[in-house]
Amino acid sequence: MFTNFIIPVYLRNFENLIASSLSHGMLIEIIWTVTPAIILFIIAVPSFSLLYAMDEIISPTITIKTIGHQWYWSYEYSDYQTEEGEALN
Repeated sequence: MFTNFIIPVYLRNFENLIASSLSHGMLIEIIWTVTPAIILFIIAVPSFSLLYAMDEIISPTITIKTIGHQWYWSYEYSDYQTEEGEALN
């Protein structure tokens, strides 16, 4: 925070000759901002359609419920049941 106050006060005494001679490259800034956005959009559209197409499974062979605990994973196979009628772990 100290430098936020000291640097502007220190630089106020000097003329900024370098910045006054530079011109803005507005066209190139627009190009390198818009081009990656267009590329990301072109990549995103097919990937979202593929993602949602993979989400729907018509008739799954087996259903597995995965439960994440703090130090381990546990699995329940709801298609198979034990003799007591509970899901197989």
